[in-house]
Amino acid sequence: MITLNQQGEQLIVSFQKTNKLNILNSSVVKETLLNKAFVKSNNLVFDFSDIRFIDSSGFNLLVELNNQQNQNGKKLYVSGVSDEAKELLELMKLNFPVYNSEIAA
Repeated sequence: MITLNQQGEQLIVSFQKTNKLNILNSSVVKETLLNKAFVKSNNLVFDFSDIRFIDSSGFNLLVELNNQQNQNGKKLYVSGVSDEAKELLELMKLNFPVYNSEIAA
């Protein structure tokens, strides 16, 4: 479902075998990442290269994780965002940086 890859102070979150972040998988992602010490001590970079659809559950998860990271003095970034997903992120006025690649993040 997701893979985690540590690169310095960044924890890269990549999605496997899915092109959606929705109600069917956001709870698994949440259980893996929310309130975990290893996550709180790193900046989170979501690699959305393969994600084409995000529903309200996915957006809520991103907001929760962004709040968690802010409380711990860390950041949440998204990278590899499709035009469709980027448009939704902009419409939602979510307050975290969006990059074209994880390297830029």
